[in-house]
Amino acid sequence: MQSALASATAKGRIAPIGSGENARYSGASPIDFTAEASIARLAPFAALIDTTMILSGEAHARLQGGGTLAAPQITGPITADHLALALPAAGVDLKGGTLRATLTQRQMRVDSFSIRGGEGTLSASGTLARAGFDEASIDWRAERFMVLGRPDRRLVVTGKGNAALQGGKLAFTGTVRANEGRFELADSALPTLSEDVVIVGRPRARPDAVRNPPAAVDLRVELGNNVQVRGRGVDIWLAGNVRLQTSARGELQATGTVDARRGTFVAYGQRLDIERGHLY
Repeated sequence: MQSALASATAKGRIAPIGSGENARYSGASPIDFTAEASIARLAPFAALIDTTMILSGEAHARLQGGGTLAAPQITGPITADHLALALPAAGVDLKGGTLRATLTQRQMRVDSFSIRGGEGTLSASGTLARAGFDEASIDWRAERFMVLGRPDRRLVVTGKGNAALQGGKLAFTGTVRANEGRFELADSALPTLSEDVVIVGRPRARPDAVRNPPAAVDLRVELGNNVQVRGRGVDIWLAGNVRLQTSARGELQATGTVDARRGTFVAYGQRLDIERGHLY
């Protein structure tokens, strides 16, 4: 089978159960096959995701099959090269990605994954269980990795951590340091309704309702000495340490200390120099 998007070849055999007139095929029939599949362009798969994104790259697999028709055992290496992902609206632009993975009888083992963001890289390795695909553990490491690259929103980080999936719940832990950060605040924002406003015909949200959080986050962030925030009269450089955690209600909370190392504040025609400031 071959097309402009993908190609695949396979060969093998299915053995019957029994012999002679009693030979028959069933779920217990042994199988033995090999297959090769290649996806020349990943770009069309971006249309399956409900967001504006640009995806490119190629993927290849060389698989071997055994076991029975009812319980096939498929193993083999999976590779991907020239991976690129861009979310223009968010400022995400990742390039030069590679993947080396191995499909075993019990899990998908990510031997290595890496992709470039700016002048840095993000690398990862770990495992994903094949039964239900609801358990995974991926260790990640960032080296001067550009997370955001918009003119008004730029973030470069270094750090390491783990992303895990257990029982369908995602957990994200790690420690990162901001090598560079620049955030410009919009001069004005669209108006929003207060929480005490009730719209007729729309169910009112219950702020005291405990919901099951989709992900648990425990991330320690060191701001470093090169993070700048500008806008709405403020131009400051920040430092400090913050810990981001999700509560039992699923709310993201931040604790720690943020210091304003230097900066200015302009209001009502006056320019004030910020010598120091602390936010706990």
